[in-house]
Amino acid sequence: MRIGVVVEGQSEFTALPQLREQLCLETSTGSVKILRARYDPHARPERVVKACRSALRQLVGRRFDLAVVLIDRERQTKSPAAIAEELEAAFAAAEIGIPVAVVVKDRCFENWLVADLEALRRLTGRFEVSTGMVKAIEPDRADRADAHRLLKVATKGDAYGKVDDARRILEKATITHMAQHSRSFRCFLARLGHPRLQNGSCKPLSA
Repeated sequence: MRIGVVVEGQSEFTALPQLREQLCLETSTGSVKILRARYDPHARPERVVKACRSALRQLVGRRFDLAVVLIDRERQTKSPAAIAEELEAAFAAAEIGIPVAVVVKDRCFENWLVADLEALRRLTGRFEVSTGMVKAIEPDRADRADAHRLLKVATKGDAYGKVDDARRILEKATITHMAQHSRSFRCFLARLGHPRLQNGSCKPLSA
């Protein structure tokens, strides 16, 4: 299966390709392509669909099998499942020509980045992982953490950079570690066909 992943932020667009090889090896996906579209996570579903239309048409033209649109939950009070369901209905109604699944990052991309603290530990010159950070993230608490603040505090030297540091982290990260501590990342893996997550993403993956 060939899957296109549509993202809104530059950090996701730059960093997620670092996971491409792992994603293909660990899921049923033969090819993963990351595309960027500009949409507001708080916009009405119809506006999100409109903003993603060009990227989705690229996937249709290249005969991809599925599109996965990533969106931040941010400050929305609706559950990730409710947000995803509403957006998926809007994409289906638009009849773009490719099935579209929506995965809601809870609350944002940084929550996925902190889910693998071992990746940060490997970047010894850039990050220092404190005991407090461990308690905030593990076990399976990454989606509830103030991830951006934790990353800023853990950063050594120059201030945390959303794009460059995201790439550095995912260069060292493993998807199994990330899936141990972020349910929303497990939802992403499930959409890509991870065999151990087809019965649900509630429980963390074991190492």
